[in-house]
Amino acid sequence: MSQLRVFVSGTYYSVARVIVQELYKRFGNTVAEVRLGFDKEQPTPFWSSRVSIICSIDSENKDTIREALKNVNAAFLWKAPGDPEDLLKSFVDVAEENGVQNLVILSTYHSYLASGQEIETYVSSKSIPRYTFLHVPFFTHHFDIYKNTIIKEKTLSLPIGTEASFAPLDDRDFAEVVVTLLLSPDDNLHNQTTYTLTGPKLYTGPELAERLSVIMNDHVKFFGTSLNEAEQQLSKLLPQANERVKQQHLELYRAIKSGECEVKTEDVKKILGDKKAPRDIEIYFGDIIVRITRGY
Repeated sequence: MSQLRVFVSGTYYSVARVIVQELYKRFGNTVAEVRLGFDKEQPTPFWSSRVSIICSIDSENKDTIREALKNVNAAFLWKAPGDPEDLLKSFVDVAEENGVQNLVILSTYHSYLASGQEIETYVSSKSIPRYTFLHVPFFTHHFDIYKNTIIKEKTLSLPIGTEASFAPLDDRDFAEVVVTLLLSPDDNLHNQTTYTLTGPKLYTGPELAERLSVIMNDHVKFFGTSLNEAEQQLSKLLPQANERVKQQHLELYRAIKSGECEVKTEDVKKILGDKKAPRDIEIYFGDIIVRITRGY
């Protein structure tokens, strides 16, 4: 395989960072250049020195997208929280215009697994040689905002009830899937396929608290709060976030409680191989605890 120029949509750093890290494991072998695109209103992420080119994206200026995708072979795209509604379509338009050969699109994440249908139909109508759609009911990084209350207060408070379950996907497993698809050959089996990516096990809120108790060697309590209580908590945890972001969190909780996220698949293995099982949530929590206890 010849070396590729790869573009990563980086409006939301936690997703983009792990993908860039995974790409750089292959840098110099199959990857010649990694470009990161992020909103012009956002500060440059501290880890962006690892990318070859930083692309500032102005949603009202399509030329910034054209420049970002110039001579790019493969691209990872998604509509991050707060992005304009038509931004993802603009990326797809320019990808077709610039001759991008392979798109990996996170078309649906968190709640409403059918919500990506519009962009999937749009991509399918274009002359993109290869594309793959990814659905993720729940990312582990969502728990980042609760890490201090988990560690310091020994509580996990979520408005999801006590019986609804979900299977959190580790961001690093997501990155491995994305990079594998971005670097896949022309005749790969994943072309024009949709995958739903999950962690290896379904958990209820109380079961998550049990796992945390074992990892921390301390008793962690789960509280099934109301949506009003959760909204007040989010205002404290995310003081700088706009109302739209908070409402997206609340909608996710509603979807979990109603059973919409109660899905577990083997799709990670279908892409990475049977020997690569996705990480369980306890690995993520363990890493979080280590980072906090070490002061970073």
